[in-house]
Amino acid sequence: MKIRFWGVRGSIATPGAEFVQFGGNTSCIEVEDDSGNVFIFDSGTGIRPCGLDLARRKVNKIHLFITHTHWDHIQGFPFFTPAYIPGNSIHIYGPIHFEKKLQHIMDLQMDYAYFPISMQQLNAKIEYSDLKEAKIQIGDTLITTKYSNHPVTGLCYKISCGGKTLVYSGDTEPYYNNLTGDDPSGMGFEDEGEDETVDDVVRERNDHHKLFCSSDMLIHDAQYTEEEYPKFKGWGHSPMETVIKMAMSGGVKRLVLNHHDPAHTDSMLAETELLLKAKYPQIDLLFSREGMELTL
Repeated sequence: MKIRFWGVRGSIATPGAEFVQFGGNTSCIEVEDDSGNVFIFDSGTGIRPCGLDLARRKVNKIHLFITHTHWDHIQGFPFFTPAYIPGNSIHIYGPIHFEKKLQHIMDLQMDYAYFPISMQQLNAKIEYSDLKEAKIQIGDTLITTKYSNHPVTGLCYKISCGGKTLVYSGDTEPYYNNLTGDDPSGMGFEDEGEDETVDDVVRERNDHHKLFCSSDMLIHDAQYTEEEYPKFKGWGHSPMETVIKMAMSGGVKRLVLNHHDPAHTDSMLAETELLLKAKYPQIDLLFSREGMELTL
């Protein structure tokens, strides 16, 4: 698998001289499997340069997986060049919502009040799938979905191909009991056994942990430092060191911290990356950067 990072920023795009090294575009990751199938995860502003590159490469069949429908994960789609090319096929997958279909949400973003071109005017063939937790086979690649912990319904994706496993988390927060204040920095991975009374918080932690256990690469939301996190608890994002500890306990081979906060400048991210790599030499750790390419 080839992994290309087109957008690594969270919440809002950040243009400017302080955001050049790591990048200012919002979420978009491209994965190309061993057979040449192209999967895109999220369509933040990073999908615009991704689309230009796909058009140059004449890729005409694309599977787009949305982790959730907050704007920083869908706002780039109206500028996605392959959607305007006749003969192209784009299949959009995303988490099921109780009040709106995925297609309706994407249509709303391109309503004439917000954008001059409607979804119906696009020339590519576009299909939609509303997903729950499931397994989807596309060619030789298996996609496994797992609900994330975010204020809106979201999914994490596990991509398995050629004996390699990549997990992309999108936005998610450590599970905690919001009634008791149970500390999310505690791992809480317990043997459930036959005990049907196991705490739902622990069960969800376990399921999230199992999704990325022994994965070759984990790309995970880590928007906040440990010091920042208490101010933003409940916003649906993870603190960096908690993610690192979870990855180490799950035997992750390579961890990529992603979805950088818009307030985190290049200098701050570079310094924090060095500190964390020195503190946790047990794991292959790096921060995502726009334009970065990795191979599994």
